[in-house]
Amino acid sequence: MSGTHLPTPEPPRPELLLSLPTLRARLEEQRQFRIEQIAALMGVGGAHAGSLDGVPGVDSATDNAQSQVTAALLAGARRALTDIETALYRIMNGQYGSCLQCGAPIGMQRLRTLPQTALCADCHRARGARATEASAAGPSRGVPARPASVPGPASTPSPASVPRPASTPEGAPDAMAAPTEADPAAGADSTARTPSGSVGA
Repeated sequence: MSGTHLPTPEPPRPELLLSLPTLRARLEEQRQFRIEQIAALMGVGGAHAGSLDGVPGVDSATDNAQSQVTAALLAGARRALTDIETALYRIMNGQYGSCLQCGAPIGMQRLRTLPQTALCADCHRARGARATEASAAGPSRGVPARPASVPGPASTPSPASVPRPASTPEGAPDAMAAPTEADPAAGADSTARTPSGSVGA
């Protein structure tokens, strides 16, 4: 070898070691939920294909919109499952709790809130800022932007144009929105099962 030294992994943090069984159990529960969700969505997608043909008052645009919603939900569930399985793998190989981007320890509060996270808060914010800059820069890969004067499809209003319920203060997280890493407070219990066995939003 030519004098190159591989970085020595930091010893596991005691607080992380104590929390690993709980975090692993939460990840396993989320994994099972996502597997069931994907199976249900795949069943719904197949059931909707052509299921509304010939029904009075239902046109192909409605059927197409339902298919698009199902496809988007399925894609999100698959991404979530991948993140969860990656976190479980990182627990097994001793890399869990370290940021994949910078290698810094991920805060325990962040891990408790989003056990599937692979980035520390700083790297997550930096990634979000880069994504915002990229979207502000315009379309990529030769996809033309829609002119501002051309409205979008009527069936997909922008989030800003959808009125919030009177009980939700302005700026508060929307209870119907899917949890993301950008909203760690919503992600903590958003996929947990409620006592009645239903799934929380």
